[in-house]
Amino acid sequence: MNSQKLTEEKNFYNRYLVVFVESQDDFRRWDFDNYEHVIMNQFNHLENIRFRGQLFRSLKRNLAPAVVLDTDELFPVHNEVSYMEFKDAIEQSGVDAILFVHLKTYYEVFLGSTSEPRAVVNSFLIETKNYENVWVSNAFLRGELYAGYDVLNNHYARKISKALRQEGLLLPNPTTARY
Repeated sequence: MNSQKLTEEKNFYNRYLVVFVESQDDFRRWDFDNYEHVIMNQFNHLENIRFRGQLFRSLKRNLAPAVVLDTDELFPVHNEVSYMEFKDAIEQSGVDAILFVHLKTYYEVFLGSTSEPRAVVNSFLIETKNYENVWVSNAFLRGELYAGYDVLNNHYARKISKALRQEGLLLPNPTTARY
C-alpha cells in the first residue's frame, strides 16, 4: 500500500463514515461534480450490499476505538441521494471524517483448479468540516472474497488502520496497543 498524508496537522478523527464505491471512474476530491459522477448512483448500490457489509464490519473492528458508520445506517439502500441530502445527513450524524473506499479494479487470477481474488483500492480520508482530502492511499489486495480471515476486506482494513495510526489520524486501539 502506498499512502500520503496531505496535511501537516495532527487530527485524530473519532467518527468516520465509510463510503464504498466500485467504479472505473477517477475521483480526485469531494465536490458536487465528483459526487454526481462517481458516487451518487454507486455508494448504496444493492449489488454490493454483501461485500459492503463485510467491509464495514472489518473496518469497524480495525478502526476502533473510533465510531464507524456505514452509509446503510444513514441512507436507504439502492436509493438516489442528492449531494445536498448527503451533506445534510453527514452534518446531522456528527461524522468528522469520510473514509471513501474506491474499488477501482477487481479481478481473479486462476491458480490451477482455484482462483484468487485481487483488487486495487484507492482510499481518501476527507475531513467533513471543509470536505478536503487529508490522506490518500492506493492498495493492491489479494485474498478470498467472502469467507475466513484471509479475505480482501480484512487485508484492506488492517492496512488502512495501520497507516492511519502511523500518520496520527487514528487513535491507537486500546485492546491491541502494545505498551
